[in-house]
Amino acid sequence: MTLSQENGGSPGNLVSPSLHLSKAEAGFRVIQGITSVAGTYTGGSDRVSDWTRYGRARHTSTPAIIVLGLTVILTALVGIISTSALAERYGSIQWNPLITLQIVQATDYTAACRAGTFFAGLGLLSVTVFINYTQNCVSSGMDVAMLMPRYISQRRGAIIFSILGILAQPWRFLTQATTFITVLSSFGVFMSPAAAILIVDFWLIRKTKWVIPELYKPGGIYWFTGGLNWRAFVAYFLGMWPALPGFVNAVSGLEVAVTWRRFYQISFFFGYFVSGGLFLLFSKLFPPPGLGVQVNFDVDGTIVVEGVPGEEKVGSHDKKGPDSVNTKVLD
Repeated sequence: MTLSQENGGSPGNLVSPSLHLSKAEAGFRVIQGITSVAGTYTGGSDRVSDWTRYGRARHTSTPAIIVLGLTVILTALVGIISTSALAERYGSIQWNPLITLQIVQATDYTAACRAGTFFAGLGLLSVTVFINYTQNCVSSGMDVAMLMPRYISQRRGAIIFSILGILAQPWRFLTQATTFITVLSSFGVFMSPAAAILIVDFWLIRKTKWVIPELYKPGGIYWFTGGLNWRAFVAYFLGMWPALPGFVNAVSGLEVAVTWRRFYQISFFFGYFVSGGLFLLFSKLFPPPGLGVQVNFDVDGTIVVEGVPGEEKVGSHDKKGPDSVNTKVLD
């Protein structure tokens, strides 16, 4: 039985706030809430290439954009309605679903309540394992393996970050609602500028065209300056740093001017548009090499063909004649 059913179908008071805030403060709080949710899911969008690399076609993952948007909205909406219904039913505002289950079970210790608590806990456990595997273990393992491929494999990288994750004691982030919101908001500070740069680079600068073999060539067109694209780094830091004083204030309580707190509250949108716009400007003024080039490439003398069904294996597209080539199909 849901909390809204316990309230006779009412989700609680979703309109009149329990705290009296000025219109300006309320507006910035709303934006901060959007920043918290958007920043959290932006981390997943930055790491989506860890999974799209297995796709058989260029736009295999495009439908995920719509699904992700709906998932984010519904997840946030369920959390808001549940918290509001709990406040009306039990008289306390509780944002943590685990503590919510404890409160409900302590108040109504029935067979139905125990069963609901069990399945809710099982769902939370499943989500935690799934998110950590897909968004943390695989992604971090790939990142570390890319930096030191001679010594670290994807599996070893995942193990290293699993150990570091435990040492960071992430359960401390769940002690208070304000701490939890601060952690969520911090994702927007650091991830939104990176996401904007990736989107601008792929869609606007390179117009979805890549020379894939050059990605693996030291000194190639994607090597830039010493292996670093200065346009991206300058744009990233210029879009990110104004939110840092407000972030320090939220984490440590160190007093800063209200202007810096505002930058932190709108950090997702500020960093996104500033970093994306600056990166576009830098790339137009100082164009990187290889723009507008898209080529097929050979692997051991065979041409990799995109979009052919995976069951057609190596050598199955041999052609006869002077221009014939062996082809390899990506699985």
